[in-house]
Amino acid sequence: MTKCISCKTKIEDGMVRCPGCGANLAPPGAFLQTLGFVVIAVSTIPFALSEVVTTEGNMIPIVAGAVTLLLGIVMVVSARMKNRAASPTVVDDAVEESATA
Repeated sequence: MTKCISCKTKIEDGMVRCPGCGANLAPPGAFLQTLGFVVIAVSTIPFALSEVVTTEGNMIPIVAGAVTLLLGIVMVVSARMKNRAASPTVVDDAVEESATA
């Protein structure tokens, strides 16, 4: 169990909002990181198409896939940096009890 950092209400792991004060508990870059992983998955489509078209000398799908893959990687890395730089929204019960003892 963890506690909300603003109102000290006990919350379960994985909750997005605090039931006591309504504070947002999700990491600030969670949506951007998820979107980045989706973009990385979608970048496999142009790579699959390039298997068919590169025999004809058309390199556009490879370039589109590489750019899309790079965009997804940049999104995931920037979201992780944003999460690391943000102040915590929850505190672990065990850590708080050992700090006060």
